[in-house]
Amino acid sequence: MKKTLFLFQFKNQLRSKWVYIVLLAICSLSDLMLRFSGDGAKSILSLINLSLFFIPVIVAIQTAMFIYGNREYMELVLTQPVKRGVLIVQLWLAFWIPVALAIFLGMLLPFIYLQEGWPYVDAVIQLSFITNILAGIFSLLAVLISLSHDDKAKGLGVLLGYWLFLSIVYDGLMLFTIQALSDFSLREISLLAVSLNPVDLARILLLMLNNGAALLGVTGALFERFAGTIVGIISISSLLLIWFLIPGWLSYKKFLSKDF
Repeated sequence: MKKTLFLFQFKNQLRSKWVYIVLLAICSLSDLMLRFSGDGAKSILSLINLSLFFIPVIVAIQTAMFIYGNREYMELVLTQPVKRGVLIVQLWLAFWIPVALAIFLGMLLPFIYLQEGWPYVDAVIQLSFITNILAGIFSLLAVLISLSHDDKAKGLGVLLGYWLFLSIVYDGLMLFTIQALSDFSLREISLLAVSLNPVDLARILLLMLNNGAALLGVTGALFERFAGTIVGIISISSLLLIWFLIPGWLSYKKFLSKDF
């Protein structure tokens, strides 16, 4: 029964048009960036912006629609001898695995079939992996919000609010605070503030892996000076993993106590 649930949803997801739309959209954008720039390094920088801002919110919205759209199915399955924890985990994995593959292939393929991208294949693999982690965090946040709000419009509004805050507003508030308190030493506070935002963590990790931490001033450079490159990368990766686990665990607990 457990395997049947996963395989049924997995096959449904593979038949879903939107997975292939994501694959073609990312692949087309990667192809265009590489062809028009003629430089793999510039293309990767452009892809970083795509990865940090647009892919997470698209995946999050689709995750919320998936949860809302499968509510009656979940209620039906729960009438059978199936554990709640098993159901939500398998539903999310069946949704997430095809999405992760679409993101990975969409970014990687143009750098394989276009000669200009060959020297940057390793960097693109790193980028696609971190993009999947960040999109996974937002996907799990979407699951948590969808389970917490029965009204679809309200749930999507809260989700977009979280994305807007973490992707845009948070950095503005942080920059304003640093400038307003420029007479004080804010190294430790800045490190803590960055740790509370998965988008900033993903951005810093991407640039540190590509020797570009200095471009981030009071974020990546602070991590590099404070902990060193290797320790900094391990620290940021651990923080991203925590960000991945917390909404996942909260979603799991919420589903166990959810009254359908």
